[in-house]
Formats: sequence, C-alpha cells, structure tokens
Amino acid sequence: KLKVNSHVLIPRSETEFLVEEVLKHYKNRNDVLFGIDIGTGSACIPVALETESDHIVMEAVDNSELAIMLAKENTAFYKTKTKLLVDDILNPDYTKYRMNKYDFIISNPPYVLESDKAKMHENVLNYEPAKALYVEDNQSLVFYDAILNFADKKLKNEGWLFLEIHEEKGEELHKLLIERNYYPVKIIQDINNKNRFIKAMKRE
Repeated sequence: KLKVNSHVLIPRSETEFLVEEVLKHYKNRNDVLFGIDIGTGSACIPVALETESDHIVMEAVDNSELAIMLAKENTAFYKTKTKLLVDDILNPDYTKYRMNKYDFIISNPPYVLESDKAKMHENVLNYEPAKALYVEDNQSLVFYDAILNFADKKLKNEGWLFLEIHEEKGEELHKLLIERNYYPVKIIQDINNKNRFIKAMKRE
C-alpha cells in the first residue's frame, strides 16, 4: 500500500517489473548494497527494494519538495532506512548525498515525448504531474544524460544502472551507454513485448 497524490506518479506494473529485475540481479549477494533511486516520486521503488531485501539500503532523490514530503510518509509507514532528499539531477549538489559511491542506480525518469501526450489516458493527464512524465521531443534523453553524468561521479566501477525507458529509445540508449563505456548492456521487454527497461554495467 502506498499513499499517492497529485505531486507524484501513480506506481505502475512496469516499475514493479524493474524492481523485480534488481532483486533478481542481486539475489545471490549477501553483502550490503547501497542504491539510489533518481526521481523517486512516492518512493515506491526504495520501499519495495528495502522491504523485499535485507541487503539493500536505499537513498532517493526528487526535485519536488512536495513529492519528498509524501515519500517520507511512505518510507515511515514501512520503517525503511531510505534517506530522502530534494535535489535537481540536471544540476546536482553532490554534497547532499549519503554515499561516496553507489552499487547501483535505478530510475524511472521522465521519458514520454510531448508529441505522445495526445495518446495518454485521461487519468494520467488529469491526475499526474506533467514534469514527472514529459520531455521535449528534441531532448528525449536529457534525463538519461544527467543520470550518466551523475553516475560518472557516484556509481562504483562495475556498478549497475537499471532504467525504465521509452519503447522507441532503446537502441539509441544502448548506443549511448556503449559510448560511455558501459557493458554489458541489456534491453529488457515488458509483458507486452515492448522495449521498456535497460540495464548496464559501468566500466572505468
């Protein structure tokens, strides 16, 4: 059970699948793993990861103070160890973060193109924050670039990225990750056989 309001996205089954991918990826690890969720919204991702695993400790960031206020209610309800903070990933203040380096980064960033808005259901258009959903068509990867810049400083060598993606941007992101020295890179399909997630290992 998660509390939501007009300042956060309603958690979706696709994001649950992303969480399951992380849990499956680390199922044989018994050491403590530190992860960060970028654009946490309701904190559905860190709450799920910390309640499902004894070995994962999360930090979570959002650029909305109102979203973080709600996220604190959800993490408090489940008594997780998640550290929540307000910061803009497009221009991060690295002094705010708990860890020097993270084992993994997970994110469901804004990726719906403005040109796709006409196809969205009314429940999305009427009840969810546009800034958590949409990007300009000519800046479709702006948040992925920002996440990679953050990872340059804050992700361990051989640490992993787990990202939800636009179904039409998988190959473009795959190419970008290879260029930024991430491999292996794997595109993962959702239950409708659409490219929906990407995971990749950082190499230094």
